[in-house]
Amino acid sequence: MTQRIAHLLFLSSVLLFSLGCKKELQSTGQKRDNSTSQRTQVELVVQIIEDPHLAACLSNLRGEWTERSGGQLVVEEVALKDVLSADRLQADLIIYPSRFLGTLVARNALRTVRSSVLSSDSFAIADLLPLVRNRLMPFGDQVYALPLGEPPLMIALSAAEAIEGLRNSQPQFMEDNFDLKASRRIENAAAVELLVLAIGKISLTSR
Repeated sequence: MTQRIAHLLFLSSVLLFSLGCKKELQSTGQKRDNSTSQRTQVELVVQIIEDPHLAACLSNLRGEWTERSGGQLVVEEVALKDVLSADRLQADLIIYPSRFLGTLVARNALRTVRSSVLSSDSFAIADLLPLVRNRLMPFGDQVYALPLGEPPLMIALSAAEAIEGLRNSQPQFMEDNFDLKASRRIENAAAVELLVLAIGKISLTSR
């Protein structure tokens, strides 16, 4: 995303391809080998901030990348302090916690996501939760990031606390116990609704 945003989509296609298209690989392997040899070999450097499990999973795609592009996929796990102290990020793509988007943009470390990517049917931006689409991806009026399994923030109460709040019939129970703004509750409405539906389904199936 920092240098060659087009490769992010290509990396996604490699992941999807590896999940369910073995037959196509075998039937068209020769054709792909020929086309690979004609393409410019590309080295894609991906830096992942303090997530060893994700770095390990992505490293497993190096063979796929080489087969598809003829180039090399370099995966580096980096410490947050090293990223924040660096004059310039030495990567084509960086995977980072969304809360650091503003910091990276302010340091001119990221490029905007192309409109063709955002309008792609493969990306399907309309399928994302509004909170992710409108709050986590853009900075200002430009989109600089794409989500990678972004979990919505939530507040959890123990069963005893929740029951006590209901018994006391406190309409303002959450407001009395947590410093929440009305606008923040509205922004999280879609995420909360999804969580409630998921919890309800789990409860029914576990009976």
